[in-house]
Amino acid sequence: MVILDINMPDMNGWEVLEEFENMDLFKKYQIDVLMLTSSECAHDLAKSIEYSLCKGYLTKPLSSEKLSTQFTNLRNGVLTG
Repeated sequence: MVILDINMPDMNGWEVLEEFENMDLFKKYQIDVLMLTSSECAHDLAKSIEYSLCKGYLTKPLSSEKLSTQFTNLRNGVLTG
């Protein structure tokens, strides 16, 4: 699993996610990605659903409770935001 921040220097999280989707490593090992952001922008949440690797959307501040909920949802096959 990768927790990927949307707002990063040089390349944003969406650009990195696009690179991940082209990497055989992510396809071979079925690595899930959770997008992380400080914004609750509906556009970002909707965009995250467009990517097959993206299995969830987390907002800051990140907490152990939020991560635990995401892990449970992933085990149950639920895409969350």
